[in-house]
Amino acid sequence: MNSSKYALVLAIVLGVLAAFGVHKHMSDSERKATDKVKPDKVLFAAQNIQEGQEIVLEFVETKDWPHDYVFDQLYYEGEKAGLIGKIASSSISAGTPFLKRLVEPKQGPAPAEGIPINRRAFTLPVDAITGVAGMIKPMDGVDVIAHLKDADAQGARKGGGQSTTTITMLENIPVLAVGPQAGRRWGGRRDAQAEISSVTLSVTPEQATLLLHVLKEGSISLALRRKGETTSTVPPVVDSQNLLRTIERLRGAGGK
Repeated sequence: MNSSKYALVLAIVLGVLAAFGVHKHMSDSERKATDKVKPDKVLFAAQNIQEGQEIVLEFVETKDWPHDYVFDQLYYEGEKAGLIGKIASSSISAGTPFLKRLVEPKQGPAPAEGIPINRRAFTLPVDAITGVAGMIKPMDGVDVIAHLKDADAQGARKGGGQSTTTITMLENIPVLAVGPQAGRRWGGRRDAQAEISSVTLSVTPEQATLLLHVLKEGSISLALRRKGETTSTVPPVVDSQNLLRTIERLRGAGGK
């Protein structure tokens, strides 16, 4: 092959390679450009939503949103489960995207609404011992045990204030709330590591009066009941005089 023919073949090969390179470069550029403008799936209001309305599935639809205009306030398609059930904190017009600043978590009923009719919410201070080591939870049932110094009919202390009486004064009392932050969000989940410093009970007005008096005159402990157990056992009163007899009776009954 003479030099002119060799040069011609080389030129053709180089031309093909150059054309392939240009085509590949253009394809990559077009793909990058397409990816850049590819829209995101964003959640929109399918109808007008009033302030205070709960967001339900029928209120939500998915639409395309330009990728160049995304920001952290939008709800994306994969966040639908987190949006359903929330409350509109402001009116939202149909056809507009849901913004995180325009919705809020659904609140439970206010604390006062959770108190049964003719009952009162009464809070007792507790610690790890009197509060059953933090095992008490809302909706549990507890027995209230009072420990008092003995007094005569005129209120004077017996035996120089050395004698005491322990009595189960209330049985199967419903627990409304537990912990210092229980009232901030009624029924909300409590941090498992939070220190238990109070238990709020549902009691009658008379029971509330008795509890307050006992708190001033003695001490109160709570005994947690098994879930669903409502039987009244009426445990005996234990005082300094019958303490040993009571212990002997329990020993003879096998601790029952």
